[in-house]
Amino acid sequence: MRPLAAILVVASCNASPPATVESAPAPAKVAVQDTKAIAVPKHDVTEMAKADAVAPKVGASGTFTASLDGAPRQFAFLPTGLNAATWVQDTNVARVQIGAVADAGHDYPYIRIVLEGARLDQLELPKTFAFTDTKTADGVHASITYEIADRKVWNADTAAGEAGSVTLESFQGERVTGSFAAKLAPRSSAFGPPIAITEGKFAVDLRLRGVAPKVGSK
Repeated sequence: MRPLAAILVVASCNASPPATVESAPAPAKVAVQDTKAIAVPKHDVTEMAKADAVAPKVGASGTFTASLDGAPRQFAFLPTGLNAATWVQDTNVARVQIGAVADAGHDYPYIRIVLEGARLDQLELPKTFAFTDTKTADGVHASITYEIADRKVWNADTAAGEAGSVTLESFQGERVTGSFAAKLAPRSSAFGPPIAITEGKFAVDLRLRGVAPKVGSK
């Protein structure tokens, strides 16, 4: 019986201990932010209007003057958005726009002249464009707008015959110079009588897009 007992004892000693099964790690805790504690920016309409009023306005260099019904007027602020020459090759869109606001602190009154279809660096200057309702033979449509308040607008009075014109006299570097005169009619008779613009002159540095600055000649 002793050999059998010895075998049992040896077998018992050689038996491997049961494998240990490791438990899965506990899932990480996700921090949840209390939305009530998030500061919401205040968009107060009054305060935002005050900020807009003191925000710097970007203007081009130059001068813009005209007489309205015989009264000389200097338009002191030349917004870059109103003074640009553009040519987009992919769409063949060309435009020259020149304009000014009476005061940098206000949006009105302003005068804006647009030459739709004119590529400035390809024009032979001086060149005059009449204010009309349609394009001229060379594909340019010249228009003029005088606005004294939101939607309170005067345009070239083309119904009365000759409504005036704008002359581009020179283009040097980024600066264009010229003159203009126009007979304006209100879009509504409630706005007031027609206005005559005379002795209009400008010398403005334009923002150029797709248009090469002119060097060495007019």
